[in-house]
Amino acid sequence: MDENYDNNFNEEISDEEQIIEEKPQKENNLNSSIRPATLILLAILFGFLAGAAGFFLSNHFSEKARHFIYSPTMLNEQMNENTERAYSNITAGDFTSIADALTESVVSVNVRTISNDPWAFFMGRETQGQGTGMIMNKEGYILTNNHVVDGASKITVNMTHNGEERQYDAEFIGGDSANDIAVIKINAKNLTPVMFGNSEVVKRGDWVMAIGNPFGLENTVSIGVVSALNRHLSSMTSSGLRDTIQTDASINPGNSGGPLVNASGEVIGVNTAIISGANGIGFAIPSNTALEVASKLIDGVEIKHPYIGVNYQTVTGDLKNERRLPVSAGAFVANVQPGGPAANAGMEAGDVIVAIDKTKLDSRNTLDVLLNRKNVGDVSAFSIMRLVETSWEERTISIKIGERPKETAQ
Repeated sequence: MDENYDNNFNEEISDEEQIIEEKPQKENNLNSSIRPATLILLAILFGFLAGAAGFFLSNHFSEKARHFIYSPTMLNEQMNENTERAYSNITAGDFTSIADALTESVVSVNVRTISNDPWAFFMGRETQGQGTGMIMNKEGYILTNNHVVDGASKITVNMTHNGEERQYDAEFIGGDSANDIAVIKINAKNLTPVMFGNSEVVKRGDWVMAIGNPFGLENTVSIGVVSALNRHLSSMTSSGLRDTIQTDASINPGNSGGPLVNASGEVIGVNTAIISGANGIGFAIPSNTALEVASKLIDGVEIKHPYIGVNYQTVTGDLKNERRLPVSAGAFVANVQPGGPAANAGMEAGDVIVAIDKTKLDSRNTLDVLLNRKNVGDVSAFSIMRLVETSWEERTISIKIGERPKETAQ
């Protein structure tokens, strides 16, 4: 199967204190002279401590907010009046109202890239490409696919802004090829960001709409359903795109980077790929994954991909019968890469991973999904089933999560 690119004190004086201040002074002159000075010093000290605490708390919570702002919940709290107004016009399940509401939130991304031809620099040979993007927040950050803007010498954005067609030069903020996510930025105000949904609650059969610019036809919409979840596209990147959302909503070249929205207009995926020669089979990167990657790109945080060093097959009914496995869900380890984290911890080919840190593997919580929730350097407990002579034994192996090497399949 050939898979191609579709291409987050005011201090008041209490009544008691007022009464005390209003009482006539009965102390001697020495005490009378000391008390005001003491109070002044205490006030200065209190003010200093309050200021320091305020500074610490402000930085603590702003730092915390900065790193969580791009989760679906926190990001949506940053939406402006434009988004609230646009989404207030949406009737759930009415894709006509959804298409109208997102008119100014979905943009056309146009790129120019210098050819790899060594003479390109002198001959001025450039290739042009087009994709789609969506406005993430009011600061002008735009979410798209990495393959749309990777290596571009110039990026421009065409969009409808305040009812007018406009074009902006865009700055490349960063990209992650493994997840095919990139962020660009335009210098514009009063934008209308999209509203993000939680991709973890998406179900097979949910109605969805894809919005984008297929073949340069701007503001094109197509409707379908979520056909499947947790699809792994092995040839899309060096390590493959993992846990994508499959949809039969029509996706074509130019749709890349555009939103896949649910029946409420919330973005639950980033359209990224199709299968060449197949109609009605497209794929989108889950919104939660896209937002997590995008937040790190905006913050300038290095993106590291969890890795244990195994090749595996997801347990299905056929695989269970063929291998006579003791479980109906999990990951059958086909081989273990020498010197990798799993091998160093004692995992063997033929083991079946059934849980990570007591979270069981199933059709939604696949090995990839659970592994991608971990950070490089974490030590996690992998529950496995191992065939010992003629019986299966349950064991727990502690594995220190490594960083996935480049050009590695798993």
